[in-house]
Amino acid sequence: MLKLNEFSHNHHPSRVKMLAKYIRRGISELDFGGKMIHTYRFFRQFLPKKHFSFLMNFSLSIVVLLLASCGVTTTIKHPTPTILIAPTATAYYLPILIEKVKPVTNGQGIPEAAEFIKDAEIPHKILIVSISDAGYDPISFWNNQIPSSWLAKDVNEIELVILVEEQTINLGSQKYFSGGKDFLVSRIRYDLKVNIFEARSGKMIDATIFSGGEPRQFSQVEYTTKLFGEHVVFETLLAWMCEKGYGPCEPDEPEFFKLRAIDNCIITSDLDFSPDGKTLAITCMDGEQNSWLSLWNIENYNRFFEINIGRFKMSEYFFSPDSQFLYTNVDNGVIRIKITDPTNQEILANPEEILALSPNGLVLVSQSPENSQDVFSLKLWQTSDGSLIQSLDGYTNYIMVPAISLDGTYLASADLDDNVLLWNIRDGKLINQIPNISGNMAFSPDNEFLIISSSHEPWLHSELKNSVSVWHVTDGSLVYNMIRDDSEQCKKYLAVSPKGEIIASGLSFDTVYLTQLIDGTLLNTLQHENRVIGAEFSPNGQIIATWEERGKLYLWRVEDGLLIATLDEGTADDAKFSPDGRLLAVSYDPGEVIIWNINYLDN
Repeated sequence: MLKLNEFSHNHHPSRVKMLAKYIRRGISELDFGGKMIHTYRFFRQFLPKKHFSFLMNFSLSIVVLLLASCGVTTTIKHPTPTILIAPTATAYYLPILIEKVKPVTNGQGIPEAAEFIKDAEIPHKILIVSISDAGYDPISFWNNQIPSSWLAKDVNEIELVILVEEQTINLGSQKYFSGGKDFLVSRIRYDLKVNIFEARSGKMIDATIFSGGEPRQFSQVEYTTKLFGEHVVFETLLAWMCEKGYGPCEPDEPEFFKLRAIDNCIITSDLDFSPDGKTLAITCMDGEQNSWLSLWNIENYNRFFEINIGRFKMSEYFFSPDSQFLYTNVDNGVIRIKITDPTNQEILANPEEILALSPNGLVLVSQSPENSQDVFSLKLWQTSDGSLIQSLDGYTNYIMVPAISLDGTYLASADLDDNVLLWNIRDGKLINQIPNISGNMAFSPDNEFLIISSSHEPWLHSELKNSVSVWHVTDGSLVYNMIRDDSEQCKKYLAVSPKGEIIASGLSFDTVYLTQLIDGTLLNTLQHENRVIGAEFSPNGQIIATWEERGKLYLWRVEDGLLIATLDEGTADDAKFSPDGRLLAVSYDPGEVIIWNINYLDN
């Protein structure tokens, strides 16, 4: 059993800083009173591989349910949200139908299937069956993109079975030396083999092979054993089927797309859209504890760039407001990547670690690494030329991720000694200091208020611990606070609606509270089955996404708390709406991202 003193400042300063990153990112739920630290991601990050494997195997035989109740201390009558049965992710009949037609792919016909007459009036009824030796299975969303007039719904109407098999092609290997030993790095291309079968006869009537994208060339230094190219996309198959007369020439708007952050990713940590909505950035960690950042083109869902940002890093990254650049951490400092030419990279701050970017994109906020003398300071940099503007001193411990006001005037951040410092970025002056509180922070869009969601930290003696509090920015005075019960089950997630009218927070173990920002009036409650760990408003503020610790993600209508959809696809870690509100990207362990079509779900 791990205790906090095993990670004390005196013995493990580097790991304490990693621990600080987890706390400030809201990823781990830790008990500093000496109880077991029970977050999977924490153990995966900090334990040696053999100890982690033993712990995971041992944990499979023990189920510990921590269902301590948690609620607001004031007496509030909670309105009960209306429950609406949400649409399923994939038509319920498809898995059954796929099993029934599998013999066709082995040449065994199905007598009750419909006869295929190529020159007959279209549409033909088809079904895609997928086989992959690379762990990439597109059937779940490829069949969903087939228009309903073409997609077979029963055995007696199916005419064609399209067998899709992905194959990995080794294009060559190169030897590297690292860590005192040699290892091989291989370039891998994904090819897609397609066979068309008549369902009634089991006869194969056509076949082709498509080559996927070429992997990048070997570089002087490599940190992975395989360089992967891009998968063949559905549009390629669709165009060929259209040309041959086997399938439709236009896809329906799909319900969702499924991506892999990187092929050997085991933990997806964060994701976000660029301001123009054309690029999706995903960070994840592989089995060797290397952190990766990958960039995806939202128009065709192809990954066009990836970079190893170092071992034991959960990197912060930020898009510039014009979507031209992305700023992120690497081993040798903070770099700026040009989106249209990702190989064009510029080091801006060495060896700093980026914590924030001002909304106008002009100022980069960083913290020095733990071995420097000014580790407890924030630095402000000009993004235009990488020059240092000034340092913000006064912190006494490692600094959590800061919040910056929308107009780029104010910055607020807390350190691990639970002191919140409020700065004016433009002149570098300290405006106010709020002691004995820390947590997730956000400014109201009008810059009038600072909202702090503080969790249950035993070393805090302030009455504001385990609360959501609202503060005046100008004078640092407390406007009001909403207290949680003294429970460790509540998470300190925080979301503010785009217009700044509503706060979504975890005042309760399994309930999201929607309150009016100006005075804390309760507007609605969103009841869940398990502990809630995150919330995100849509850009228009009409929908809020919430997700639980044990996997389910929900979409709610903010106006009346109506449940729109339940997405039960795995353990959700993070969720982001696209800037136009049309898409919702959700990261799931291990290393999978699903992009949902909100219009489809809302209907």
